Amino acid sequence: MTNLEKFKYKDEIEELIKSGISLPNKLVATNNIDSYRFGFNSDNPNNHLPTYKQIPKRIIEDKKKSNLTTKGYALSCFDTDKNANKKFQRISKLFPNFYKTVGYSIYFGKLVLGDGLITSVSQKGHFSLFEFIDFDTNKKFTFVKVI
Repeated sequence: MTNLEKFKYKDEIEELIKSGISLPNKLVATNNIDSYRFGFNSDNPNNHLPTYKQIPKRIIEDKKKSNLTTKGYALSCFDTDKNANKKFQRISKLFPNFYKTVGYSIYFGKLVLGDGLITSVSQKGHFSLFEFIDFDTNKKFTFVKVI
C-alpha cells in the first residue's frame, strides 16, 4: 500500500479511500519524466490544480455517477507535446468550451525524484501525477505555446 504522508492532498485522498475508493494499482516515482499539461497563458489560480480542487462540484457529480476516483486529486499529464495537443483537439470537438476549464496553452515540466508518484503512461500518452507536499507546480511547469 502507498504511504500517503507525502501527498499534497493526503486528507482528501484518505477520505476517498475510507469510502472504498482505491488509489491506482501501480504508482511509480517520478524520475526524469517529461510532462506536458494544459493551462492558461497567465497567472490563473486554476492553472495547475487537480480537477476536484479546481471544480469541487465534480466530486458531487462523480459520486452521483458512481465515478469517484482518487485521480481527481492528481494532475493530468502527457508524455509529449504531440499527445497533449491530440487530446486537446479530440476533447474540444466534443466539448467546444473545454478550453474555459483547462486553458488553451501547453506547459512543460521535467518531473524528478521527490515530485510525486505517477500512474502508468497510457497508449495515448496520458498519466496522472499525485503531487508531493513540497511540489510547486508554478515553479515546475513553464509555458510552451498556445494551442
